[in-house]
Amino acid sequence: MDGRHARDCGIRETRCREGNLAPDYGGKSGPTGDATDSYGTIFVMWRAVSILGVSVASNGHAQLSFAGQGGKSYDIQATDTLFGAQWSKAGAVVAGTDGRFQFEDADAPEHPIRFYRTAEQ
Repeated sequence: MDGRHARDCGIRETRCREGNLAPDYGGKSGPTGDATDSYGTIFVMWRAVSILGVSVASNGHAQLSFAGQGGKSYDIQATDTLFGAQWSKAGAVVAGTDGRFQFEDADAPEHPIRFYRTAEQ
């Protein structure tokens, strides 16, 4: 993952020591006992985005409610199929201080099936 966010699972992995991944030995030397053989993988956990609700308004617009991190900006992405998905940006929102945000997809009536995901900006 090279320090990129794995948005689907809420984990960021950071590679240490020239891109090599190995167990963290808690600051102690590695398996050979040589201090230069000490590697570590750092996982930074953060609150992943949760879907709170999905509904369809009388005008056919999809209304989605989420909870993420307060003040963060999110892209809302959509696709019509998960097989060979081509995700496109449907919009962008900023979460409130409580982390909650909503998105209304006015383009939803043009799509009989629609899948959504979020991506932190």
